[in-house]
Amino acid sequence: MSSAGSDLGSVLSFLGTATPAENDTRASCLTAILGAVVSKENHVDDLRQRDVAVALVVFAGLFGFGLKTSQELNPAWTSMALTLLMLVFCMLDRRLHRSSHGWRRTRFALMGRLADAVNAPRQEVSFLRYDAAAEMGAEWWSVQPMIYYALILGGALSYFVFR
Repeated sequence: MSSAGSDLGSVLSFLGTATPAENDTRASCLTAILGAVVSKENHVDDLRQRDVAVALVVFAGLFGFGLKTSQELNPAWTSMALTLLMLVFCMLDRRLHRSSHGWRRTRFALMGRLADAVNAPRQEVSFLRYDAAAEMGAEWWSVQPMIYYALILGGALSYFVFR
C-alpha cells in the first residue's frame, strides 16, 4: 500500500498481487477502511440530528423567555439573539451536511474499489481517502435546511410577537 500524501484528500493505492493470500489481505484492509468510512458517515449524521434537536430546544426556550420578559427587556435584543443563534445552528448544519455528502460519496467509491479488488486481483486499486468534491452536491433546499430557514425567519419575526 502506498500513500500519495498524509492529508485527508490524498490517494491510496493497492498494487495488484498474484497470490490469494495477498488478495485476501488487500480485501480485508479495504473492508476495514470501508467500516471506518461508514462509521464516520453515521457519526456526522448523528451530529446533524443532535444539532436540529438542540436548535429546536434553544428556539423554544428563547421564545418562551422573550414572551415572559417582553415587558422588562427590550424585545429587539431577545429577537436578535434568537435570530443569530438560529443562524449559527444553520451554518453548523450546513457544514455537517456537506461533510455527510463527502463521506457518502467516499463510501460508494470505496465499495466500487473493493469490488474491483475482489474481481480483478491483479489490477491496481486506487481511491480517495475523502471525496471533498462531493461536498458541493449538498442540497440547499432539503427538509432539514428548510427547518433552519423557518427557525431563522421565526427568530426575525419574533420581534413582532414580543412587542
